[in-house]
Formats: sequence, C-alpha cells, structure tokens
Amino acid sequence: MSLSLVAADGSTTHPRRRVAALALCLSACAPAPALPARSAAPPPRPSVAVLGFAEVPGLATLVAESLRADLAGDEGLRVVPADTVAAVSRDIGLATAAAPEPAGAEELRRRLAVTAVVWGVVRASGGSGAEPPNIKVGLRVELLGAAPAREVWSGESSPDELLNALSTAGEAVLKALDRPRPTPDRPHAELPRLPEAARLYATGLELLRAHEPRRAQQVLQRAALLTPEHPLVHAALAEAWEQLGFDRRAGEEAERAHQLAGGLPREDRMLLEALWRRRRHDSARATLIYQGLQRLFPDQPEHALEAVRAQIAAGQRRPAILAIEQLRAAGANDPRLDLAEAEAAHGLGDYARAETAAARAEAAGRARNAPGLVARALVQRALALRDLGRLPAALQATEEARVLFERAGDPGGVAQSLNWRGTIERRFGRLAEARATYEAALAVADAIGDERRATLARNQLAVLLRQQGQLGAARRRHEEVLAAYRKIGDVEGTTIALSSAGWVRRLQGDLEPARALMTEALTLSRQIGHRLSEAIALNTLAWVAFDAGDLAAARRGFEQTLEINRALASERSIAFTLVGLAQAALHAGDLAAARRFAEESLRLRERLGEEGGVAESHLSLAEIELEEGHFVAAEAAASRAADTWRRQGERDAMAWAEAVRALALLGAGREADAEAARARAASLAASSEQARVRLRVGLTDAWMQATTTGRVGAALERIEGLRREAARRGLRGVLLEARWLAARLELRFGRERSGRGLLVAVARDARAAGFLALARRAEHEAGPEQP
Repeated sequence: MSLSLVAADGSTTHPRRRVAALALCLSACAPAPALPARSAAPPPRPSVAVLGFAEVPGLATLVAESLRADLAGDEGLRVVPADTVAAVSRDIGLATAAAPEPAGAEELRRRLAVTAVVWGVVRASGGSGAEPPNIKVGLRVELLGAAPAREVWSGESSPDELLNALSTAGEAVLKALDRPRPTPDRPHAELPRLPEAARLYATGLELLRAHEPRRAQQVLQRAALLTPEHPLVHAALAEAWEQLGFDRRAGEEAERAHQLAGGLPREDRMLLEALWRRRRHDSARATLIYQGLQRLFPDQPEHALEAVRAQIAAGQRRPAILAIEQLRAAGANDPRLDLAEAEAAHGLGDYARAETAAARAEAAGRARNAPGLVARALVQRALALRDLGRLPAALQATEEARVLFERAGDPGGVAQSLNWRGTIERRFGRLAEARATYEAALAVADAIGDERRATLARNQLAVLLRQQGQLGAARRRHEEVLAAYRKIGDVEGTTIALSSAGWVRRLQGDLEPARALMTEALTLSRQIGHRLSEAIALNTLAWVAFDAGDLAAARRGFEQTLEINRALASERSIAFTLVGLAQAALHAGDLAAARRFAEESLRLRERLGEEGGVAESHLSLAEIELEEGHFVAAEAAASRAADTWRRQGERDAMAWAEAVRALALLGAGREADAEAARARAASLAASSEQARVRLRVGLTDAWMQATTTGRVGAALERIEGLRREAARRGLRGVLLEARWLAARLELRFGRERSGRGLLVAVARDARAAGFLALARRAEHEAGPEQP
C-alpha cells in the first residue's frame, strides 16, 4: 500500500486538528495487532471528501460536520478530514460548495486520493417577522472518474429541527457509495442535539480553521455550558486552548472529553489516546498506537506520519528516519515526510540532510501550489541554513515564510517565522534588528491570544538581553517567562525557562539560587522524559559545580551531559559540553585532555559554522596554550575569539578574551600591546554583570598594572576586595586565583618570606581542592622549601 499526498498544508492535517470528525476526546484502546506481512495488507478502502456547503454560515458547517460524523463511523470507508479538504480547496481555487469542474475534480482526486466527493447547498427559505426561515439542504455525490454527480438527498426543516432532519442524510450518502447500511449499534460520533449548542459548536470549528482560537474558545465555552456532557464540544475546546498555548486547560478539557467518550469508532479512539499520551509526554506509547493505526488502516497517510512525529518527539530520531525510508520504499509520496525527515535530521545535527529534505518539501509544495506546506518547509529549511552558517539564505527563507503565512491569514505562522528570524539575526550579531523582530512576533502572538508563541518571543527577548550583558534585565524577563509557562501549564516550556533563569543566576554569581532552579529543571525534564532539557539542566549544574570549585562534580556532570548529547547526536550541544570538560580538565591540570576536548569542540563548531561557538572554543584553546607557556599561539587564538565577539557585540566574552590576550602578549614580551589589550579588557569589564568575568578581568588588570607601575599596595588592596567578593559568592576558583596573585606580588616586590609562605598555602589549598594546575604554578613559584 502506498501513501499519497493527502494534505496541502502540513499543519492543517495534524490529527489533533480533526475536531470536526473525531474531536480530541481520549479513550483507551487495546494494544495494536502484530504487523502482518505486506502481502496480507488489506486493499485500499473507498474514500470520500465532503467538500462543504454554502449560503448559511454556521449551519452549513454544522451540516458538513454531521455528515462527516455519520460517514466516519464506517471503518470500511476513508473520510478525508475537514481541514485537509479546506486546505486543498483553497490551494486549487475551488469553492468548497461548488460543483467541481472536470479539471478541478481530477486535481481533487490527485490531491486527496479519494474515490468520491460530496457537496451541497444549505439555503434559508421563507420566514418573516419573528418566524425564522426554514433551512433547505441538498446533497450531491460524484464518484470521480465514473458517472456524473447526482443528488442523493434533500430536506427542509426549521433550524431547531435541522439535525433531526439530517438523520437519514448519511445513510443516503453511504448508499450512493455502495456502502452497507449502518447498524444501530455501530459506534457513532453524534453532534450536540441541543440546537444552540450545535450551532455554537459549528461556529467554534469555523473559527478554529480561520486561525481565531481566542474567539473559538469563547464560543466553545458557551457550547460546553449548554451541553456539558458532550465529548466533541470538550474536545474542540481542548483544541482551542491548545492553539492558545494553555496546555493545562487543554489537558483538563481533553480529560473531560475522555471521561465522556464511550461510543466513538475504533480509529478515533486510538487516535485520541495517542494524542492524550503525547499531551502527557508519553511519546513512546503514542508511537506504538500510531503504528497500530498504520497497520490497521494503511491507506491513511496521517497515521504513518504521526508515528514518525511521535518517534521524533520521543527522541528516537534515527528510528524515525529509518521509518521514513521504509515508507518511501513502500511507495510513499508525501512531502510531509520530507518535513519530518528534516526535523529528525536537524535534531541529529545532520544539517545538510535537514536542508535537503526541507528543500524537497518546499519544491513539492510549490509544484502542488500548497503555500502552507511551502511556508513550513521554508521555516524548517531556514533552521538548517542557519546551522550550516548560510545566514543570509536563512533570513531570506524566514521572510518568504512570513509573507506566505500572512497571505494565508495564519498569524500563528507569522509569529513563528518572526521568532526564528530574530534568532537568526541574533546569530548574525544584528542585535537591534533581532530585538525589533522579536517584538513584532510578540505583538502578533498577543493579538491572537497565542500565549505559547508570545511567551517564546518574551524568552527570546530575555536571551537577547543576556547576550548583550544586561543580566539584571534578562533575569527579570526570564522570571516573567517562567511564571507565564507555569500559568499555561507548559511543562516543557517551564523546564526551558528554569534553565534560562538558572543560567543567568549562575552568570551573576548567585550559585545557590542557580542550583535550585536547575535542580527543579532536571527533575521536570526527567519526569516528562525530555532528554535534551535534561542535558541542558545537567550541563548548567556542572558549570555551577565548576564555579563553586568542585571540579570532580563538574567533570562528572559534563560527562553525563555528553553521554546524553551523544545519544541524541546533538552536535551543537556536544560541542558546548566539550568546552566545559576542557575547562574542568585545564584547572585540574590535565592539559592533554583539556586540549583534546577543546580541539574536538572547535572541529564540530567549525563544521557547523557557529561563529560564536568557534570563538568560545578558540578562547578555551588560548587558555590551554597560556598554561603551557605557548604565548604566541595563545595570543593568536584569543585574538580570533575577541574579533568575533567584537562583531557580535558580546562585551562580556570579549572582555575575557582581551584579558587572556593581554597575558599572552605580556608573556611574549610585547608590553605595549599587552597594555592596550589590558585597557580594553578593563573597560569592557567595568560595567559587566557577569561576576566571574568581572572578577577575573579585575584580577588580571590589578596584576598587570602593579607589574608595570610598581604600585603594589593599591593592587593588593584591590585584589583583596575581589577576593572577598569571590568568597562571598562561593567562587572558589576565583578566590584561589586572587590569593595566588597576591602572593606573587608579595614575592615579586621584595616581600619574599611572606610571599613564599602565601604561595605554599595557596598550593596546599589548591591541591586539596583539585586545582592542580594552579597548585603546580604556586609550588614552582614558591621554590624548594627552605631548611
């Protein structure tokens, strides 16, 4: 059985959008049967698309949904989801209620892979004064490629009796399709019987499809009050809350729908359990259910696609790509699989493959005149281009995606493309442009009440502030973002916000608050099984341990992080973690391991085209070269890092790079150049909110000024102030460094006895703490013990 293109727009056919036919209710299902041999696969089912009805908004949607619900109860018939029909109809310029011309009918058959279409008209007739008009409905069926369309049912009733009048419409269509007459005990998803509730329900569905989730939620809430025991209404309301980003409210409505949903067809029950599992972050179980659906209904492409998506969500990216390859080998021709492959490959760090797959999806979308698919492919392609270092092309792709989303009336897509554009601009170092783009994304998301995308934009603005060195402002923003994610019940977002807030607190030198935030992030990540978030939390906790001077714990944390990142094949994360391992090894005196980690990190980042990451790896190597006394190599590596961060406006990182450069130049005997680098570092660090950067640059500045001016007293006084702050913050490594520099100054400027005694004490304490590099330096400078 081969898969064909069913959706023109990758987003509109996600099963959770199928509130019209099956809703978002939850239901238990038995384990899927074993996969039969391919020769035993059932033949393709006859399939039907309900094109829609015209003239009376709301009631027309109600008629279409009632008919779809009737048809969906027949497991021997594939019914195309309403959102898919609407998307394809828009793409080919077909009015959903119009009789398709021959060319349009052929295009529908190709796009939807159906054997029949149903359409009709809903008209108001008569009525005057206080009397409402009657509603006339006519249904026509066309078996594509066979006889011309013919009317199969018509009826007239008052609006209040419309659903009763439609009770035989589905049976008439099934008869026209040569399907057996439904039995009374057949599982069936009836619409609300209360007329006002049914009308509100249909209106809510219209608003959801029109990308107006806030109005949809308000309308569907009223429907739920009128018919609190109806699962489809609660399921649609769950979808509205989901689109608004309120995960907790969506989960509550989905749970309510689950409690009420006992009579839905088997396929719908399985779909809804899979969706429920994913909402509970049980993507592994969701994958099994989708695979079961794929076996039972191999002619429904959405099931295979969702199985792959669930695998990706569960972190099973390589199995997902293997499944995609198997589907293609079986004849699948669905560009949404290309999008899924792009996402999986991107998660594996294979950005070239991700870009190629997204480009295929884009080309297929253009060939099929499917702008929604093209827009989503452009967004996915932009991410790959960004990580391949092709930033201008990435920016162009996000802008084209924004335009397409805007033309399609999809503000959520507009906000999404703007958020990613801002991230690319930030990577470019265009910080002012990035800020404007994030603020535009925030305005769009706020206007439609999309809390998830609005919160994402706020988080990106906080990251931008952090990158600019405004840690106090970034901290306040991150705390607001954390509160917002907690409010909407987005657990995954909460872990990200906790990690972001914890990282800022760590940079500020507030280690215990940082540790508390990251411990909570780690706990939540493990609860939901989100391995990448777990790795981020472990990595930050390792840096907190490093700052606190617990090098053994830091190295263990980095090694745990690296193990997860290698399992996820996340090369960007691997490279970042390797820098942490390099720093821990450097301070522990294992210079060979430090160089090995730093060089591997540099190779990865150069291949990924990450300028900022390359600079960080160069600076790590510069510190290793400095420790080994290779001053020329150290200066060259530090200069490369400083030049990159100067272009990107990273003042804090540039300050430390200039300080390392100054020490290397001094060691190489280039005093004038060293003094210029020292002055730049001191100027940059003067207003730094990063405690470790400010303190370490301050120590370097005090040492160098004392050696060039001879003003030892002032330098020692300044070093003592920095030492006290380091002690107060618990930054043991900086504290030991301050004591070491003070001892060196004592020794260098004639106070040999006290200086040597201080160096011996520093060496002893550094060795006990595991700072073997510093211990060896202090021991060497103290010289042999005097008799």
